[in-house]
Amino acid sequence: MLSASTRVNYRNFGFIPKGRFIRDLYGYLFGHRNLFKRLQARDILNALDLKSGEKALDFGCGSGHFTVEMAKVCGDAIGIDLSPVVGNIIIPPALEKKLNFILAKEGALPFEDNSFDVLLASEVIATVTDPGVFLNEFRRVLRPGGRLVICNGAGHPFVEQAYKEKNSFFQWALRKYPERMPESYESYCQILNKSFGNAVDWFYSESDVASLLSKHGFEKIVADYSPGNIAGTYFSKSQFVNYIKTGITHTHQKFLLKYFTFSLLRIFENEKFKGGLIYVASNKK
Repeated sequence: MLSASTRVNYRNFGFIPKGRFIRDLYGYLFGHRNLFKRLQARDILNALDLKSGEKALDFGCGSGHFTVEMAKVCGDAIGIDLSPVVGNIIIPPALEKKLNFILAKEGALPFEDNSFDVLLASEVIATVTDPGVFLNEFRRVLRPGGRLVICNGAGHPFVEQAYKEKNSFFQWALRKYPERMPESYESYCQILNKSFGNAVDWFYSESDVASLLSKHGFEKIVADYSPGNIAGTYFSKSQFVNYIKTGITHTHQKFLLKYFTFSLLRIFENEKFKGGLIYVASNKK
């Protein structure tokens, strides 16, 4: 059986064996296939700034591909999610003393006060109408001075600019697919959020997140963006074109080609994609 390593390897980031050889072989070689998050992986781990001996919580962990990498760095990592899929995640033997997954229930988190040094919340604040419910619990379970890392989609600058300037791309899209062209950028954001199953119909900006966290007792450490602008703009543009062509917002990705291409291009660019926010804050209690 192929096994996960005990050190972070960005080539096969997020690999968790499932006990099926062919699928595990692909994962062992290339890692988890969430392309956007894979391109953000290094930036997110840098933002977490995990240290040996620290205890970390991955809130809304999904399939656990970030949690398993967090466990390789810190002393103890727990992934928690409302989805029953967490009960099927196989913990690699090499990490069984450092990694655990818990099925969440509505309401309070099942942890004592001041339980964690670091908490990752990736793409979760838009899933509820009142994220303060989450944030109050985050503050409770984080120790004083503990770090909260919020990763959240902040919109689609390329599409927003096209609507604002009515540029050549906008004119092409309107001429080619007038029947499905959203009447405004805000309308398009509503369509996207509805398709994602979010509870809000807009994207949180950096200032929105800053205000929200400050209101609930967190102090800003740093705000950054990820991935590189070339990759992010490609995602925005291709998603928009796919929607006006087919009515579908989710796209099928040629993972390997795009992952290695965008990873290579990132080496040569300094500009970051303003649609992918990584916000780091400290618990002030």
